[in-house]
Amino acid sequence: MNDEKTALELDRRQTAKLEEWTQVANLRVAEHQYLARSYAILHFWFCALPSMVMSFLASILVLLPDRDLPFPQSIVVALLTAATGVVSGVASYWRWQGKAEQHNFGAKEYNVLHQFVENVTVMRNSETDRTERKKIFNEKSIVIMQRIEEIRREVGPAPVNVAIRMHRQTGKHAVQIAEIEQKKIKEIHDLQSKLLISSSGELHEMIEETAHEMHQINEEAHEMNQMKEDAREMNAARIRTEDEMYSMREEADEARVRWSLMHEEAQATDDARTQRAYAMQNELNNHRLSLEIEMNRMNEEMNEISEDRARAKAEMHKIHEEACQIREEVGARVHHGNEDRARKQFELEEAKAQNDALCAELRSISSEVEIMKGAERQLASHRDEFVAEKREAHEEAEEQIRATDKIPVVSATNSRKIRRSGSSSRPHRTN
Repeated sequence: MNDEKTALELDRRQTAKLEEWTQVANLRVAEHQYLARSYAILHFWFCALPSMVMSFLASILVLLPDRDLPFPQSIVVALLTAATGVVSGVASYWRWQGKAEQHNFGAKEYNVLHQFVENVTVMRNSETDRTERKKIFNEKSIVIMQRIEEIRREVGPAPVNVAIRMHRQTGKHAVQIAEIEQKKIKEIHDLQSKLLISSSGELHEMIEETAHEMHQINEEAHEMNQMKEDAREMNAARIRTEDEMYSMREEADEARVRWSLMHEEAQATDDARTQRAYAMQNELNNHRLSLEIEMNRMNEEMNEISEDRARAKAEMHKIHEEACQIREEVGARVHHGNEDRARKQFELEEAKAQNDALCAELRSISSEVEIMKGAERQLASHRDEFVAEKREAHEEAEEQIRATDKIPVVSATNSRKIRRSGSSSRPHRTN
C-alpha cells in the first residue's frame, strides 16, 4: 500500500514537473518574443528609418543644382551624412538588431522545447506501465535539462522587469480560469434552488428535460474540481519552483558575474569593432560625398561641353555656308581667271611674235653696229696714221727752222698761220 502511494506521488510529481517545464517554456517564449519585438522596433524607428531618410535626402540634394537651393548644398549634405553616421554608431553600440535576432532565436528554441515537452507528455501518458513511464521521464528529463542549459548559455536570461511582467500576465490568466469556475458553480447552485422552489409537476418535467444537462454539469464540476486540485498542485509546484529558482538565481548571479566579465570583454571588442566600423562608415560617406560632388561637377562640365558642341555645330554650319559662298566665288574667279589666262596667252603669243621681230631687227642692228664698229676702227687707224704723218711733218719743219738761221723769227700767230697754210696745202684723205 505504501509502495503504491509512493508510486502515485512520484507519478504526480513527474506530471507536475512536465507541466512546470511547459509553463516555463511558454513563459520564456513570451519573454523573448516581447524582447525581440521591442528591440526590432527600437532598431527600425531610431536607426533604420532615420538612416534611410537622411541618405535619401542627401542623395536628392546632391543631384539638385546648387543655384536652385536656398541654403548651401555641401553643408547640408555633410550634416546629413554626419547624422547618419551618429545614428549608425549609436545603434551599433547598443546592438539593437543583434539583440532582436538573439531573442528571436531564443523564442524559437523555447518554442521547440515546448513542443518537445508536449511530445514527452503525450508519450508518457500513453504508457500504462508505471515503470515505463518512469523510464521515459528519466530519459527525457535529462535531454530537457540539457537543452534548457544550452538555450540559457546561448541566449542568456531575460531582464527582471520583463520576467515579472510576463509572470503577472500568466497569473492573470490563472485568475481568469478560477473566476470562470466560480461562475459555473454559482450557475449549478442557482439551478438547484430553482428546482426546489418549483412544483412537483414542473419539477418532474424539468428533471426529465434537464437530466442530461445535470449530468453534463456534474461532469464539468468534476472537471472543475480536478482543475482545482491541479491548481493546488501547481501552486505547490510553484512554491517548490520558487525555491529552486531562488537557488538557481544564486547560481545565475554567479554565472551573471562570470557572464558580465565575458560581456565586458566582448563589449570592449565590440567597441573597437564599432569604432572601426564607424570610421569606415565615415570614410565611405566622405568618399561617396566626394564622388557625388565630382559627379555633379562632371555633369556641369558635360552640360558645358554639350553647349560648346552646339555652338561649335552652329559655327561649323556657318563656316560651311561661308565655305560654299567662297567656293562659288572661287569658281567665278577661276572662270574669270581662265578667261584672263586665255587672253594673256594670246597677248603673250603676240608679244612673242613682236619679240621675234624685235630680235630680227636687233640682229640686223647688231650687224650694222658691227659694220659701224669696223668703220670706226678703220677711221681710228687712218687718224693714227694722219697724226703720225703730222708729227713727222712738224718735226721736219722744226728741223728746217733750226737749220736755217737766216729765217727771221716770226710770231706765234704767224707760225700758226704757216702751219695752217701747210696743213691746208696737203691733200685731204677720205675713207
